[in-house]
Amino acid sequence: MASKIISFRLPEELLPKLSEQCQQGESVNDAARRIVVDALGGQIPLPPAADLTELISEAIAQHLHSVNSRLQVVETKLGE
Repeated sequence: MASKIISFRLPEELLPKLSEQCQQGESVNDAARRIVVDALGGQIPLPPAADLTELISEAIAQHLHSVNSRLQVVETKLGE
């Protein structure tokens, strides 16, 4: 499915309302895209399974890195 990038300005007073519409882990841009696609009756295509698996693996790796960093801080403080 072909797609095209579009851009528009949103009045600042509407930005908090748009932010409230964000689903967990969704950026404001992704929320805006989802809302427009929903309003027009379309569907957002999912990435191929291989890409989805890679995205999930990357997200898990980032979270594990964050957890390991926090654990090192705790271990350092306990050793003091």
